[in-house]
Amino acid sequence: MSQKKANAKAAEKPAVVKRTPGIPGVKAVNTDTSDLPITDPRRKLTKEERKALSPEDRKARRAAKQANRAPYAMRTSLLLTKFANKLGKISKMLSENKEIAESVHGCAEMLRDATIDLQELPEDFRPAKLRDEAITYKPGSFVRLTDAKQEQYAELLDEKDMVGLKVISQTGKNVALEAPHSKIRIVLPAGHVRPEMKQAKAG
Repeated sequence: MSQKKANAKAAEKPAVVKRTPGIPGVKAVNTDTSDLPITDPRRKLTKEERKALSPEDRKARRAAKQANRAPYAMRTSLLLTKFANKLGKISKMLSENKEIAESVHGCAEMLRDATIDLQELPEDFRPAKLRDEAITYKPGSFVRLTDAKQEQYAELLDEKDMVGLKVISQTGKNVALEAPHSKIRIVLPAGHVRPEMKQAKAG
């Protein structure tokens, strides 16, 4: 077969398009989103596009994502149904222990009843946002870095200075601290530290 004929035959074949894994009852969907506007939250951004995204485009993407979300009752019902189905399977697995199996089955039924009650919520219902209570530290008290934040401050504080930090003062959500060993003073978000139960010993 000549190269010209081979090229013509290849051109007749449909382009290969990546599709989502098969899900029973759901049609495969084209995962190529590059043709969508950059403000469409369904478009998967490249690393370069994400860096170059303007504040206005970020805001537009968030607003569009919020507008396209399913009603709260529907999203929560799906979540509860998922948990109820898992509990149903666990109940069957525990069938040899009738008392425990019935207890688990009862929990599953309660979740299913809750999904029915959720349908009474209006479509525009939005739950109140849960906010952590303001954390206040008294001057002279001691705190420690949370485990999740220790790596973030590893270049600034050594391991001994991550516990027993003395509170100097607090302004709003920020707290001024003195490290127990190096004696350096730093200002950190109050959420990055937790109360130290015992007073740090002088190093």
